[in-house]
This record gives sequence, structure tokens and C-alpha cells, in this order.
Amino acid sequence: MTLPMSQWLSAERADDHLVAWNDIREWRQREFRQDVLSLLAALRAAPHSRWALCLEDHYSFAVALLAVLYSGKTPVLPGHFRPAVLAEQRDEFDELITDLPLLAACPVIRFPIVADESLSVLPEWPDNASLTLFTSGSTGRPQKIIKPVSCLEKESQWLLARWGTEFTAVRFAATVAPHHMYGLSFAFMLPLSLGLPFATKSVEYHEQLSPLTNGHNVVFISSPAFLKRLDPGLKTATLRQVFSAGGPLDNDIASLVQQVCGCSTTEIYGTTESGVIAFRQPSRSEDAWTLFDGVELRPHTAGSVSLMSPLIPQAEGITLSDEIRLLPPGQRHFTLLGRKDRIVKIAEQRISLTEIEQ
Repeated sequence: MTLPMSQWLSAERADDHLVAWNDIREWRQREFRQDVLSLLAALRAAPHSRWALCLEDHYSFAVALLAVLYSGKTPVLPGHFRPAVLAEQRDEFDELITDLPLLAACPVIRFPIVADESLSVLPEWPDNASLTLFTSGSTGRPQKIIKPVSCLEKESQWLLARWGTEFTAVRFAATVAPHHMYGLSFAFMLPLSLGLPFATKSVEYHEQLSPLTNGHNVVFISSPAFLKRLDPGLKTATLRQVFSAGGPLDNDIASLVQQVCGCSTTEIYGTTESGVIAFRQPSRSEDAWTLFDGVELRPHTAGSVSLMSPLIPQAEGITLSDEIRLLPPGQRHFTLLGRKDRIVKIAEQRISLTEIEQ
């Protein structure tokens, strides 16, 4: 079963429970709880409510996100840490938490934190906790998305219901960061909800896989841009499961993953606004997608498609930006035909043609 975020630091998990690891050290539940309490003491004295999280280390990100939420403030995930992006979004946050040498026209808390004091007891978990993410709009300006924590928790329950047997006695590693929706859901929410360890550093190249899998069953959260660079000439890194999202996964890349990692790849389709929508295991480029239980697509005469899902707070649903062809019977399967807006993807990075023109 999954634990809600409000219970991640509870006594249900023993003090020596393994939370995260890298090639140098491990972090246990007692340290996780203490690190959140230490940051909470620093946040308690701060007057502002919106905190941008720009942290490369995934464990530090987990500490910061929980501390900001417990303090009753709002975490803001800029998505990119480039100075130009932070300057563009400066009116969306008041203070910055980072482990990078970033300069910002606002107060900054830097990791690792040296706390003068620490709280001894966690505050009450806030009602209606939420965080802020950004996705590229079709005009080129980042679009702000308010994501309730309850929607993220429900999404983890869906993933467990679908792939629970694959998540037994595993660790998680990722090439994607938790500042975007896919990484937030699969590389952050899922392992912490299940009480499974996660790697604190993003995997950047193939040679890092073998040490990660040494003696461990690993679920790997990645993207086509990384998977297509796997080298069959290197030592095989056997993985329990591979997930891919952000762009189409060609059949030859799926075959390469099977050859190098010894497992199939599950492709995920979703958006920042909607969370997960559908999945497939590609064997041909035209293979259809299967909707998650609870998700419904409704076509309109104008050619657009609306999404109804318990993972979004809008009762009226949202309109998708992709061209979709629903398949009978029951319209629980579909194929993707392309995008309706002026966003293109290069190596799974969203690029606005309007912004380029501007």
C-alpha cells in the first residue's frame, strides 16, 4: 500500500528504514525526519509563503519539499534552473532554496543547511496542500499549474495498482528530475509513497547503470533521449522495469532496452496538467495506448478531445493539445497523431515555436 505524504515521516517507518542512497552513503528515516525538522526551523522565521526549489540532489529536494509543505508554505518548481528562466518567473516566488551557485534577486537558503536550531515535533500537515509547477505554453510563456498533493497521492495509488508486483524489494533510479511532472510522479512520489529507496543523483550516462544495479533490483525512470544512447557493447545492467515518457519511444529503442537491460519498457503518456493518462509497451510504432482506469476521453465535433480524470481538480475536465484518434470498442484505446499547438519536442524538451520566433 502507499502512504500519503503526511505520513512519510511517521513512526510507521522504522528509524533505520532506508530512504535514499548514492555511491558514497545512505540516508535513513531518522536522518530524513531530522533534516526536515532542521529546515522547518529556518522556514518558520521567514515571512514569505512561496519558495522556489532548485535542487539537483534528489534527497535534498525531498527534504525541502516536505519542509515547505509542513511550514504551510507553497513549493514552486521552476522546472529549469537557468538564470533567464528564474528571472522570467521571479514574480511567482518569494525566496529560493538551492544547492547550486545560483544568484537571485531574493533571499536564498543554500544546501547543505547548517541549522542553529531544530524543531522537535512536526507541525500538523496542512489541509489542501499543493505545489506549483510550470509547463511551456503555446505562446512561449511558461504556464503555471497548481497541483494538489492529493492528486499526486492518488496517482501513486494508480501506479501501484497497475505495476505493484514490479515494485517488490526494488530501488528507484532516474535520468529525469523531480521538478517536472513525470519525474515528480515516478522518481519522487512513487518511491517515497511505497517506502522504497531512491538514488539521490540523476543518471546521466550508461556507465552509471551497472554500479546502481550491483546487488539491487532497480526500477529505472527514463526517457527516449537517454535510452537510445544505451551502448550494447558495455556490461549488461539488468533492471527490473524501465519506464519512458516525454516523447515517442521507437520500436528499435525498445528492443535495445530489452537487449541491454533485460526487461521490457513501459511507455507513459501524460501531461503536467493531467498527470498520467495512458500507457503501452511498444512493439510497433503504431501500437495503441491504453487509458488508465478512471480516465475518460471525450471527442468534440471540432476535432478536439477533452480529458476527464480524478487526477485533475477541474470538474469540467481539460482539453488536450494532441491530435488523438479513439479506437473502438469502448474507446479505451487510442493512437496519437501529433500536436495541435505550436510546441515541438527536441530530445523530450518542449520548445515553443512562437517563443523562438519572438
